[in-house]
Amino acid sequence: MKRLPMVLAVAVALLSVAVSPTRAGDDLTDSMARIVSSLGVLLPLSFDEAAWADPANAEAIGAALRQLVTTSDRVRDHATDREASFDHLAISLAVDAAVIEGAWRSGASDEARWRIQSMTETCIACHSRMPDLDDSELGRRITATVEVQKLDPRARAGLLAATRSWEEALILYEELLAPDQTARPSEAFWLIPDYLELCVRVKQDLARPAPILRAYARTEGLPVWMRDATMQWVAGLEDLAKREVTAGTELAVGRALIAEARTLDRFPADRTGLPHYLLASSLLHRATASGIEDPELLAETYYLLGLAESHVGVRGWLFQTEFYLEKAIRLAPHASWAPVAFAALEFHAAVTWSGPEGPELPADVRATLDELRQKVSEGR
Repeated sequence: MKRLPMVLAVAVALLSVAVSPTRAGDDLTDSMARIVSSLGVLLPLSFDEAAWADPANAEAIGAALRQLVTTSDRVRDHATDREASFDHLAISLAVDAAVIEGAWRSGASDEARWRIQSMTETCIACHSRMPDLDDSELGRRITATVEVQKLDPRARAGLLAATRSWEEALILYEELLAPDQTARPSEAFWLIPDYLELCVRVKQDLARPAPILRAYARTEGLPVWMRDATMQWVAGLEDLAKREVTAGTELAVGRALIAEARTLDRFPADRTGLPHYLLASSLLHRATASGIEDPELLAETYYLLGLAESHVGVRGWLFQTEFYLEKAIRLAPHASWAPVAFAALEFHAAVTWSGPEGPELPADVRATLDELRQKVSEGR
């Protein structure tokens, strides 16, 4: 029997680990497992330029991409019966998969490689919306491969989060933030929002990050404003850790937290209220997942999620802020907050599509804004 090349052998194994012989492709869990197994092949190769371009790996890459497209489409189909935020991210995932596979087939190998690395952000955005105290067994199997272990620590942290290996991801973030490990403390600062997202939204542990951030703030050579911001977050986390949230109050508490966060931010780009926005978004996601029957309250929940995401989100290409704000306006264009929601939506569209000569909105984006502007105006 002919021996498979090492990378291809690993790929065959990973592409098969998620497949249940009794229900292959039949449910959401199976489809998500297949996506993770595809990424387990593609991501390690994508971070090694020579391996990605090696003809010996082309068969494995092509097979993983085809599976990624097929299963992403299945996830999108499953998402139509779920809450709107999951539906939005599932559509984004399916579109990304199709674009990546198309780029690969057309010979745009470098574009496909870059997009594969970016695709993990969609996985993280989806998985980190809700509390999830248990790590994924499949994720552990994938991240234990030799190829994944060779990734840059920051890239590995992202892959761990994307595959729901939460504890490993948190430990790695904490190692990267440790004063004796931080060769470039200013670079490590930008990891903190991702670290806090996992602590607050996924693990619901507001106590864990405080000592880590206190130690990081003492790192020699850290700019004063970064030290100040870090200690502001510590204060916010310690305050929030003392509060209790009872079932059924998620929307009310989320609303209050966002109002409080808006008073903490000292200037438009300030992120002092980050812990408040993270906790608020966690509660609001739980509220939508539990089912809100009152359309007015559901609309307000999406509006508040849009505000929270505009301060939390660092994944601009997923358009989550815009999605939540548009959803809120369509549900309740007559609401008192609708003009504010539209102004925020218009601002984010301008920033997203701004060029050297100013905003150049695509025709479909401009048409959507015109439609929503009219709805809000009629609703006053």
